[in-house]
Amino acid sequence: MLRSGHPELGPVESVHYVERPQSVASLIITSTVITAAAAGLFYIEAPVCGGVIMLILIPVTIDLLRGRKNSLTIHANGLSYTGLFRTRTCRWEDVEEFGHILDNGTIPKDDPRYIRKTRGFSVWILKRSGERINIRPDLTGIYDAVRSIAVHVFGPEHVAAYPDDYGSGSIRTNRSD
Repeated sequence: MLRSGHPELGPVESVHYVERPQSVASLIITSTVITAAAAGLFYIEAPVCGGVIMLILIPVTIDLLRGRKNSLTIHANGLSYTGLFRTRTCRWEDVEEFGHILDNGTIPKDDPRYIRKTRGFSVWILKRSGERINIRPDLTGIYDAVRSIAVHVFGPEHVAAYPDDYGSGSIRTNRSD
C-alpha cells in the first residue's frame, strides 16, 4: 500500500492497516443469517424479537466497516491515524505521552508478566493539547509501528535501553518524554 507524503508531516515511512480480507463476505453472511432469523420471527408474529435481532446487525456492520478503514501512517515528522469517521494527525513534538500494552500470546497465564487480552485500544498517544489518539492493536506490523513511534518520540537510545518494551512478544510501557 503506497501513499504519498503529508504536507505537514513529511514523507511516509510506513503504513499499517487492519487486515480483514474476509470482512465483506462476513458482512454478507452475517447480514443474511440475522435477516433470515428476524424474518422468521416476524412470520411467526413475534415482531419484538425480530426487531431485537435486527438491532444486532447494526453494531456488527459498524465493527466490520470500522475495521476495514482503520490505518496508521507513520511519517518523518509525525503520524496520521484514520478511523471510521475521521483522520487525526500528530507531529512528534506534540506528543506528551505514548503508551502501549501488547501481548502476542507467548507469555503463559501463570507468569506475572502476562497481559490479559482485551478488545479495547492498547496503543495510545496523548497530545500536549489533551487530545488522545487510540490506535487499534490489530493493525499489521503493530510491533514495528510501536517501535518506530518510540524512536521518533523518545529517540533510538531510549528504545535500545528498553529492548523488552519494544520487542515482539509482550511489551508494556507508558512513558512521557
